[in-house]
Amino acid sequence: MMNSLSSQNRRNSLLSRRQSASRWLLAGVLAGAGLLSGVAPGWQAGQLDYSSAAMAQSKKPVTAEHVANFVRAAMAMEPKRKQAVQEIQSAMGAVPAIRCDNRSSFNELDPKVRGVAINYCNESKRIVESSGLSVERFNEILMAQKADQALRDRIQGEICRVDSNLCRKK
Repeated sequence: MMNSLSSQNRRNSLLSRRQSASRWLLAGVLAGAGLLSGVAPGWQAGQLDYSSAAMAQSKKPVTAEHVANFVRAAMAMEPKRKQAVQEIQSAMGAVPAIRCDNRSSFNELDPKVRGVAINYCNESKRIVESSGLSVERFNEILMAQKADQALRDRIQGEICRVDSNLCRKK
């Protein structure tokens, strides 16, 4: 009985860690989608900044194809976002507010890393457009998921479908 309980506790712990990792990935993907990417949110003191310049939520339905394209783009941007943040933090100690749709936000960057942010913004735009979404539609989905739990759940489900290791239940 003790082994069975211990084994069950380990399985529950593993499941809990995977679910937590999956939630963190979702948060990271969504943050990464916004961070530096030229989409509505910006990066402010380590957190996404949804400023008044952010686009209003779209009333257009978000199809399964849109969700798949959104996740594919966001997941492709995430490693590039992490690298850009790391380079900027290494050079400056912190990442100031940066918005790809506001090139003047690059003025606060050290000239040594300004190119890092600009390259990330350009690459993010290319990734979004190659995913089958316009930047505008990507932004609409990004903003809509903030207020729509069902959409966040659909995005989470697509992340799990794309990388089942993040969500697999044992």
